[in-house]
Parts: sequence; C-alpha cells; structure tokens
Amino acid sequence: RACALACRHCRSEAQPHRDPHELNPAEASRLIRQLAELNPPMLILTGGDPLMRSDALDLVREATAAGLHVSLSPSATKRLLNSDFGEIKAAGVERVSLSLDGATRETHDAFRGVAGTFDRTIEAVHRAHSAGLSVQINTTLTRGNLHEFEAFKNLMFELKPAMWSVFLLVPTGRAGIADLPDPWDVERVFEDMAALVGKA
Repeated sequence: RACALACRHCRSEAQPHRDPHELNPAEASRLIRQLAELNPPMLILTGGDPLMRSDALDLVREATAAGLHVSLSPSATKRLLNSDFGEIKAAGVERVSLSLDGATRETHDAFRGVAGTFDRTIEAVHRAHSAGLSVQINTTLTRGNLHEFEAFKNLMFELKPAMWSVFLLVPTGRAGIADLPDPWDVERVFEDMAALVGKA
C-alpha cells in the first residue's frame, strides 16, 4: 500500500509507509510459486507503488524464472526515475504501466496530489521506450478531466503506448460519487473511442 503520491481516486487508499502486514520475502516467494502453478496470462505488480519494496526486482526475477509474464505498475516518482530502466527490463518486466489522469500538467498533478508527477510520467514513458520496454498508459476518466479527452487523444499519438487503457472512476477508496462524470458525456467519449478503434 506504500506510495509517495496522494491520488484523489486511490482505491487502495495508499499511504506513505509500507504496511507492516505486507508479505515478507519468503511469503512473496511462496505466492509466486503458487501463481506459477495457476499459469495466469500476466502477473502485474502494482500497489501503491511496487518499487517501495526493495526486493521488487528480485520478485520479478523469481516470477520470470517460474515462467510468468510480468508487468510493473510503478508510481511516477523520483524513485522510479532513479531506477535503471535497462535493469527493470533485464529482470524480466515485459511491460510498464503508467498512469496519466490529466492531459495537462495542472490537471494531472492536481489529480495525483504531488507537483511534478506529469513531467516524471512523460519522462518515464520515454525512458521505458528507450530501454525497449512495452508501455501501457492508464487513464481514469472523472468529472474533472473528461473535458480533456481530445487533448488525451493527441497526447497518446505523441507518446505511442502499446496500449491505452481508459477506465471510469470507481467510487471507492478516496474517490467519491461526486467525482463520477456525467453518463451522457461518457457515452459520447466511448462512441468517439469506438470510432478511433474502427479506423485503426
């Protein structure tokens, strides 16, 4: 649950410090072995921020060695930018998933609760591309950012992620019903997205 950000919509209600009840390394290894027996299509390490665990890449290596396909969903913090993206790839991460919840610096940083998050996310996308990592960008649509949808589309054409996953806000954790976008606006946006997919 540990994360250096303070996102308004956080479903896990992440906190600045690691939860004392989180899995220890031995328990995490046992879980990876159990997951390997189930053979899921993908193991996604998320949080909070998975890089808040010092053994995150050790777990990636162990999962990869067990035959699992691993994706990493870190928070766009200084910790991420201080990481070696080549090492992340070499550990076995196949895809990095990053969040952009504002098409502008102001909107995204307000959503994430920490100044500079937008710029760090853009830099992380470029560094992941340079390291040969597949990039997925996740966007949560809310009443506060739906008006930026056209700008979001333009940004995706610039960043060229392998996948752009668009979600509707779930009113749980720190997110409230008042943050939900108007249903008619959502319908218009998804019709627009369907038209984009049809042209692809």
